[in-house]
Amino acid sequence: MNLDNVQRSLIDAAASAVSDAWREQWTMIEEQESTLAAEYLMTTAVARALAERKPGCVRIERLIGRAFRNRRMRDRCKTPVPAELSQGRIDIVVAEDGSHITPYCLVELKRKRDLPGILKDANRIARLISHTGPKLPEIFGFCLFPLNVSPKPTNPPDYTAPRDIEFDRVRELVSGLQKTHQRLAINELQFPEVSVERASVVSEVYDDGTEDFLWDSGGFRMEPVAIVIQKRQSKSG
Repeated sequence: MNLDNVQRSLIDAAASAVSDAWREQWTMIEEQESTLAAEYLMTTAVARALAERKPGCVRIERLIGRAFRNRRMRDRCKTPVPAELSQGRIDIVVAEDGSHITPYCLVELKRKRDLPGILKDANRIARLISHTGPKLPEIFGFCLFPLNVSPKPTNPPDYTAPRDIEFDRVRELVSGLQKTHQRLAINELQFPEVSVERASVVSEVYDDGTEDFLWDSGGFRMEPVAIVIQKRQSKSG
């Protein structure tokens, strides 16, 4: 993988920010109502972290049509982005500069390891990058999601073997993506240094009939994983 310092710093910042967002969601959000709120926390946390590195260049829920089908992008795309692909939004788009005319980094976030959803988002990023021409050599994107690992019941808990099994599934997905998009470089990145351990959820019903959610001591670990999509480096000499 040939990421430059800026590209790698953006990915690292996003992984660290999403890990912090996971910790926040467990103290701020009721479990049974967590989906939209958790996605909001993740998206805003990552967007702020990226904006610290590229001030004035970050847009949340960016319309694909506006990012790729404006007049200035026409001479930066080797083929026009089709209308069906331009429908919808990208979670976060980092532009080359504050004009927001030229996209530099495309980011999709998932709150759980939803492989079909991850595959859909990664394919969309790959297709968009494939339409750009040589005037956008550094455009790249990544899908960021958690690897949820339940430990073996040992003392201390063993996360290694279950984690390897989960990550093998991600590798299979990346291998399939690479076969589909052979002109691009697609790789997976792990971030064990910012993984988060979480107690698992149990429910408790009280005498008055109300139900509450508590954390037990079993738990699991969430580790950020990124699927990174970029153009292949041209060979020289």
